[in-house]
Amino acid sequence: MASFILFIFRILDPCLQDRVLTSGSGTLLRMLNLLFDSLAPRVLMYDSTSSKPGLVTKNLRAFYMNNNKISLENIRPVIDMVSDAWFVYPLHESLNRHNGTVFSYYFDHKGEENLIKSMGSNLDLGIGHGEELAYLFNNTMVRIYEGGSELDRTISKSMIELWTNFAIYGNPTPGLEGLNWRPWTRDGHETLHIGGASDAGGEDGCLLNVEPDPILARSNFWKSIPVRDNPKFQW
Repeated sequence: MASFILFIFRILDPCLQDRVLTSGSGTLLRMLNLLFDSLAPRVLMYDSTSSKPGLVTKNLRAFYMNNNKISLENIRPVIDMVSDAWFVYPLHESLNRHNGTVFSYYFDHKGEENLIKSMGSNLDLGIGHGEELAYLFNNTMVRIYEGGSELDRTISKSMIELWTNFAIYGNPTPGLEGLNWRPWTRDGHETLHIGGASDAGGEDGCLLNVEPDPILARSNFWKSIPVRDNPKFQW
């Protein structure tokens, strides 16, 4: 049973189907709560890198879940926790250590067609990992130009232009009026925030803003805890 729970916990990202979480009258969620202290260090990959994995686990519970139990109502913070451990924190560390020119973006547009919907889920699980690729390339799961909204297609066309410019010029906005996507710097943390204006409660339209990374605080939290203080695994 523990190995099954570990497997389920490992796929706790926005592509998780609601029937996995809601099956068994909440048995899975109860097991996640029961085994959280032993699962978290292994799943979030600090069991060997931290000299104080118990302290890290305690901090994670407080930061993401306010020391509450995992439930369907607060599953999003758990998804954020896994996403930050696997992607966000390592990404920010890589950005800060990279010596060349690099452009950062944050995609949080939930389109009419999306990965969660394509998998038959009705839960609000956020944006699926790699979902922005459907806005750049033909995708059989998320069909932006067949079932998406006009806003979805507007965002897609803007992204295609930016990515094409980068491939040709090494600059996504060479003289592009109204938008200057600046490279990431250690001080400014410049990030292109991609989302629909309707996502933020505004009028329909394409929302592309260059701003400090909106989730940088979560990475800073990971830097503040002893998650990689084992000398064998320090960056």
